[in-house]
Amino acid sequence: MNVFSSFSCLPGLGSSFLRRGRRTFGTKAIGVALDIDGVLIRGQKPLPGAKESLEKLRHHNIPFLFMTNGGGVMEEKKLADLENKLGTDLRLNVENQMILAHTPMRELAQKYKDKQVMILGCKEELEVAKNYGFQKIVSPQQYAAEYEHLSLYPVKSRLTGKGPSEEGYEQVSAIIIMHDPIDWHLEIQVCCDILEGVHPLGEKNSTSTIPVYNSNEDLTYAGAYHHPRFAQGAFLSALKHLYNLKTGKELNVTRYGKPNKITYEFAESLLAKQVNPNSSVEFDAIYMIGDNPAADIRGATLSGLPWQGVLLKTGIYDGTGDIEGAHHLCEDVSEAIDMILNKHVLG
Repeated sequence: MNVFSSFSCLPGLGSSFLRRGRRTFGTKAIGVALDIDGVLIRGQKPLPGAKESLEKLRHHNIPFLFMTNGGGVMEEKKLADLENKLGTDLRLNVENQMILAHTPMRELAQKYKDKQVMILGCKEELEVAKNYGFQKIVSPQQYAAEYEHLSLYPVKSRLTGKGPSEEGYEQVSAIIIMHDPIDWHLEIQVCCDILEGVHPLGEKNSTSTIPVYNSNEDLTYAGAYHHPRFAQGAFLSALKHLYNLKTGKELNVTRYGKPNKITYEFAESLLAKQVNPNSSVEFDAIYMIGDNPAADIRGATLSGLPWQGVLLKTGIYDGTGDIEGAHHLCEDVSEAIDMILNKHVLG
């Protein structure tokens, strides 16, 4: 017996009806969350059937959104980039249909809006943080530009930017890893200095613990190269290991992004707004379509029903290894969308 026989993408049975605006199954709604890299695109090129699959969801009024562990830019820019790669105008409500790894971190801006925060990343994280509402932002590269001998090596990152005011930098109240760091030596050194309370980054006599927030713990990602590349989760693992070696302590991290439940709860709330923005919504099923068993599928499994993981073979997963409790195994996104439509709309 085929081990995946119970996870096939064959048409299912069921009845459905169209409630005003959005497709439901019985008296409950259905929704779809799609990863981007390895599902819709690979590198700079669209995967077969990606654009057509999205058109099918729109045609049948299925609530859907994109949920990626990518980021480093504003949600609007990520949407424009996706539209450019797919060669189509997706006509989306970016507020309800584009979740980047750091999108749920907007909530942190209220907590730290008037406090100094350290932002890590390699793209446009400082501008993203400002747009989210953080008011006092600094990067490791800005510290290195101000304090001689902080780093053994020249700072080559694009995030040097503006230095401190005449009063200097305030003590950092939180470290936020918003996207992939690339100056690992500098960034790990600065983070450890802050966490240990080393002046001028921290206060040696402080008894408070500096919280660390991370937006994405993917160890690898599927890009244009034929073999998965290290991602933000690799940096976090290195930081935790070196901090432990230096201090003997475990580094506690608040995690966002897939597979963490907070991101799936956030996605479910946005899908519910698409169905009915004015009242609570109960879902019969929410399909998480992804290529990464450890992120996309594990998150759906940990979140439990109504979430169902749909694992594709067009990215990180190559047909071998742990499927992390996937409900369905499909060759590509076209097969996945057809499976959902046959089960809930056409069956």
